[in-house]
Amino acid sequence: MHRYYRIRACPYCGSTDIRMSEIYGGPLTGINATDIFHHCNQCGRESVPLDFKSFEELFDFQRSLRNDGEDQENGFLHVPVMPIDTEPLFSMGRVEVTLDRAAETVRVRWEGDRLIPCDPRKPFWWYWDSISSSEYNAKHVLMMDLAGISRRRPNFSAMQELVRRRRGVWLDMGLEKEEDLLDAFTIGVEMVIAGSLTVPSLSLLEDLYALSDSCLPVLYLDGDVRWHWGRQNLEQAATDMARVGFERIGIIDLPRLGRACGPDGVLLDRASSLDVAVILGGGVRESDLGAMEKTGLAGGFVDPFTPVLTNLIERREHSEPATVPDVNARGSDARSPTTGGLPSPH
Repeated sequence: MHRYYRIRACPYCGSTDIRMSEIYGGPLTGINATDIFHHCNQCGRESVPLDFKSFEELFDFQRSLRNDGEDQENGFLHVPVMPIDTEPLFSMGRVEVTLDRAAETVRVRWEGDRLIPCDPRKPFWWYWDSISSSEYNAKHVLMMDLAGISRRRPNFSAMQELVRRRRGVWLDMGLEKEEDLLDAFTIGVEMVIAGSLTVPSLSLLEDLYALSDSCLPVLYLDGDVRWHWGRQNLEQAATDMARVGFERIGIIDLPRLGRACGPDGVLLDRASSLDVAVILGGGVRESDLGAMEKTGLAGGFVDPFTPVLTNLIERREHSEPATVPDVNARGSDARSPTTGGLPSPH
């Protein structure tokens, strides 16, 4: 009889020398205790381990860790934003393409107090191949599940498949509770985003900080910081983040996000004067990063579909046509599996 062996490894150093550690805060609803925290005997860190289907996958992951070693937190971070429109995938029936060809990366705009997906739309894999290519060489990527952020309806099954085996993913799924943090780590993300648009309270951020050092608060700004519970002055919000213990935050200028028009000069000055390290986004292009680094910022969130990225995507489009199903047409059974045989989240 064939026996299945699960290969588990530390997400920080890739070692398989790990053991279960105690569960902080007691059991969590819907989370298996064996899938929560493990202690790595190699690097000494606590984490949710990653699962690999083969040793070849594990070795590829370990090589990527070695290659990324020189691009860690000491340098200026270049993080392209990758908004994913997962809403149409909820109603898809079984189709004959993989999920990374069915899912779409889109431009976004801030309208009516929501992030709205808009054109252009390109297959996920085209966009991913472009940002991870040798020409662009992004080491980190901010994926945004727009259904989770704007509609409080994250498509966990879809994001799980899209993130799997991909390094350097920072994920904003519209985090609202502690379990969302642990869910994100179980699918292998590098950083979990706690965005102000969905975080319900400052006390939750305190709990998240206590749970993991791989959680980044991102302040979504529309004049003031837009919290789930209301508005707050940017400087006060940054002070609150520092008081919790966060040494680094993200700030995204919502009205400029998706326009690739350059960062707002006044906001650039405000962000660089804060007492925490800041990764700034909203209108940012690759050509803006040099000047942003000189102001002392920690990094930049680069807009989707900048001219540079659009050019790289068009090359792939011309070299290999995509096969994308009509995601607006419902299958005969709304509860049938989604792309690639994933269970429907309904």
